[in-house]
Amino acid sequence: MPTASDRAHSPIGPDEAEVLFADLADFKSLVVAVSGGADSLALLVLLAEWRRSLDNKPALLAVTVDHKLRPEAADEALVVRQVCDDLGIPHRIVTWDEPKPSSNVQAKARTARYNLLEQAACESGASAIVLAHHLDDQAETFLYRLARGSGVYGLAGMSRVRTDTEPMLLRPLLEVPKARLEATLRAKALSWVEDPSNLDPHYERVRIRQSMAMLGELGLTAEKLADTARRLGRARSALDAWVARFFREKCEMHPAGPVRLPRGALSELPEEVGLRLLARVIRLVGGGNYTPRLNKIERLYTKVIDLSFASGGATLGGVRVHLRRTDAFLFRELGRNPPDALSLPETGVGHWDNRFLFETRKVPAGSVIQPLGVGGFAAFGLQPPQEWPKSAFASAPLVVIPGQMPYIPVVDEPGGVISGLRGPSCPTCVVKLLHTGLS
Repeated sequence: MPTASDRAHSPIGPDEAEVLFADLADFKSLVVAVSGGADSLALLVLLAEWRRSLDNKPALLAVTVDHKLRPEAADEALVVRQVCDDLGIPHRIVTWDEPKPSSNVQAKARTARYNLLEQAACESGASAIVLAHHLDDQAETFLYRLARGSGVYGLAGMSRVRTDTEPMLLRPLLEVPKARLEATLRAKALSWVEDPSNLDPHYERVRIRQSMAMLGELGLTAEKLADTARRLGRARSALDAWVARFFREKCEMHPAGPVRLPRGALSELPEEVGLRLLARVIRLVGGGNYTPRLNKIERLYTKVIDLSFASGGATLGGVRVHLRRTDAFLFRELGRNPPDALSLPETGVGHWDNRFLFETRKVPAGSVIQPLGVGGFAAFGLQPPQEWPKSAFASAPLVVIPGQMPYIPVVDEPGGVISGLRGPSCPTCVVKLLHTGLS
């Protein structure tokens, strides 16, 4: 009879894969993130085998991100391509070509990776990205966030399904131990890539990973830590339902990106709900992948709900908070890290500043989407929306098409004027927010 240890190191078979991937069958197209490591390679192989058993098969596109941090990464991406060819899965290699940071490399590389995966998904029409995070990753995330003083939300760890991103993120292996993924590859005589940075104790996550054996001897196994995160996830979901309802009923999000929060109503919420609301709005408005740290949110929250502050503000997470007597206005900061101007394709879709989705039709070469900028309303002869701080729109999207008057394509309400040509024969760029609420 197989022991618990045997099961923890056993390969994943077709029947179990069918259960793990059951809710993926409804998608028409999926991007699968594959680095070549054991986790993502096992995910790819299992998905390919599961897909063959379906009548209505979702399209799969495997995407490998080469961060250009190690010279051997290019060859590793080609190894993934060969595996994909053998499995009959289309494969794309994307590269992080920006200048590399001198500090916090892993976190910034992770952000770049998600941005590149989102771009690939958008270009391919995929509505979700499938990631290979597993049970051991969840346990490490719990400890990592515990060490940083996280509250309920951070300690709840990663969600199996994350819908507050565009496209959504799916983690079907979140309850599967890493050892079983490696066993799955061994059973199929497949080798994988080992990234040396995963063994470098210079990184905090690596040190946490190396401590897991000792913690297990104290009863703090990966399974128990992941179970704790899962239970906290239930509390997170309940609080988020409250947060989403408050945002829907009490707050206002302008189509150009800024958000108005009623300070009085915010102060009446239970503190945990108010803190989560503020954190999620900052992430929503700033287009960030993560919310700011809890201790920073706590300091800002104290100021926002204190109605004796009738003016002034603060900046956090790339978002400016502008206080008026009754309302707080939150908007993307132009400041030190402004949105980049982006050349528009003649016809196509894409994301801008991780906040907006654009779709172009017959736009000429030289067309760009860029921030409106300080003084942009006056410079382009546009009327700012009423009852909002003019500065709240400095990072609003401005579309510049040769031969046309520049226009803000998302301002379509009284007091906000769109300028630009219209008509079926005119070049157009439609822009809309990726997210208009807190789901």
